[in-house]
Amino acid sequence: MKLRIHENSLRIRVDRPDLEALRRDGCIEHRLAISAGSALVYRLELGSTDALSARLDGSRVTVTLPRAMAEDWYDDDAVAVSAEQIVDQHNRLTLLIEKDFACLVPRPGEDQSAYFANPAKAQE
Repeated sequence: MKLRIHENSLRIRVDRPDLEALRRDGCIEHRLAISAGSALVYRLELGSTDALSARLDGSRVTVTLPRAMAEDWYDDDAVAVSAEQIVDQHNRLTLLIEKDFACLVPRPGEDQSAYFANPAKAQE
């Protein structure tokens, strides 16, 4: 699972093993060790909520994906799910969860075997 943060947007990319773990266990979680004794934890979990949402508890970012939305997203043709979350009267958070596709041009030394097949490659 990859986490990308840019301004008021948060994007998560999952590969095939991540998606299998999410379906099986209901969540996936990773840690980014920043210094001795501290880490940023990011988690994607399935929930009974109606909307894709995120929350921050200390150093843990949790994104909750509604189970019904996840069922549609598991389909091989569905690439991503997205939503916008109101933070306050001046801010909105854009959320995007997407399947991680293999690059069209392979990168030396990068194992992309766990990534999803890139749909653009099929069009070549």
